[in-house]
Amino acid sequence: MPTVTNALKFPSGRNVKRAKQDARALAKRNNIPLYQALDTIAEINGCASNWSKALLSLQRDLPLPDQLNRALSWLALLDTGDYEDGWLAASDFFQYRNSPEKWINETSADRRKFGHIISRKPVKVISVSSAITDQWLEFHSEFNSGVQIVERMMLSKDTGSKVDEYSCHKVAD
Repeated sequence: MPTVTNALKFPSGRNVKRAKQDARALAKRNNIPLYQALDTIAEINGCASNWSKALLSLQRDLPLPDQLNRALSWLALLDTGDYEDGWLAASDFFQYRNSPEKWINETSADRRKFGHIISRKPVKVISVSSAITDQWLEFHSEFNSGVQIVERMMLSKDTGSKVDEYSCHKVAD
């Protein structure tokens, strides 16, 4: 599956892949953190928000299958630190298995270690014909800390493709 994120274009016409290269060069040239350079590049290229929110905005405009759009929108909540909204947007099954306090505490602790999202690539979309699930999705995500993770989520057909399960783990070095 192609890298969805890199194909996105900013209002300026610059694609995300080239914008990331610009941000890396800016970070090196100005001796600033990469996440700060990414935010600056997003603004220069026509998005008045930080890098994560710019990617979310650009992803919303993609003609992707509904389930993939829903998954990316939900993941964007995590990327921007909106863990409570992520919990609220998940299915009843997810909420039953994860108290809001546990979800917010564990997710925020993990995400703080990762830093800001740089890219997310869908690598598997598995449609399942069962009474329980509609789709399993897998993404490879890269963060400005250098951490790369695999994110897996299950979307339920009973709940309008809300997230039933989510897990992530670091890619082995």
